[in-house]
Amino acid sequence: MRKTAISFCLVLTVALLSGTALAQRADPESHLLSTSVGTPTYDRDGHILQMDVQRYNAQGENTGSSLHRYSWKDGKLQASHYETFDSGDLLTSSIGTHWEYPGRNVLRKGLRIFQNGLRELLRTEAERWLKDESAPIITVVTEQYDAEDALVHTRYQVTERDEKGRIATRDVSTIVASGRQTYRMFEQWRHEDGRVSQVHRHRYDESDELFERELEEWFYNDQGRLSSISKTRFDGEDTMTQLVVEEREYNRFKKVRNRTVTFMTPLHVPTRRLTVSATFTDSGALLTQRSIWEIFENE
Repeated sequence: MRKTAISFCLVLTVALLSGTALAQRADPESHLLSTSVGTPTYDRDGHILQMDVQRYNAQGENTGSSLHRYSWKDGKLQASHYETFDSGDLLTSSIGTHWEYPGRNVLRKGLRIFQNGLRELLRTEAERWLKDESAPIITVVTEQYDAEDALVHTRYQVTERDEKGRIATRDVSTIVASGRQTYRMFEQWRHEDGRVSQVHRHRYDESDELFERELEEWFYNDQGRLSSISKTRFDGEDTMTQLVVEEREYNRFKKVRNRTVTFMTPLHVPTRRLTVSATFTDSGALLTQRSIWEIFENE
């Protein structure tokens, strides 16, 4: 059993979104689902080197763990390794990622995903970041291959920025090896007073039919920090299907100290919530992070 751990605690709350304010009301009965606990390890330059996470069920029994390891050079991330283990400390999956920086504003990332202790290769991914010097457009191309190194699909993410360098639109699409598009998402970002105010998302299926629309709204506190985000989701017929509200609290280092994400029905009844809390050292470095998941029992 691993002794080091990072903690994640998820809790469900009830929140009502009214205009730009969130009104609280009594939660229905909730049940704890899982808890994760851990602590990060840093080098003397403040770069994270390792994160060891322990996971527990509602009864407090260990259900497994994960180990994240990172390597750095000249302040840039070079490689990471992510492994998961079952409650008996047996390896269940492994993901290895490496980064390259061949030119200015250009990034290449390679990913290899394995399963079980035999390290059976599941798939690989190759990602390239391309910048159009003549326009404020950044394209990220991700190619996924199966264990036999055959192309499965290619994902394109095209981000366009305005004259102030802010995100204006983002277009994401997935193309399978035969050349057929199976998914597309288009985002439009709006800004007020130099800050993000809204993000409009439209998601399309392989027939290019709209199947989901999402309105994301950002709210700020008196200090100008992001205090809450609401996401209202609609189906292809424009019927509301879900409301998600995220609330944030900050510490004196202007870092997020508490974060709660509540998932609700169209009638604002909570179904589940994630609560993440963090502690920091006197210098502001992350010391521990705790997350809890809870599910609500509604009548």
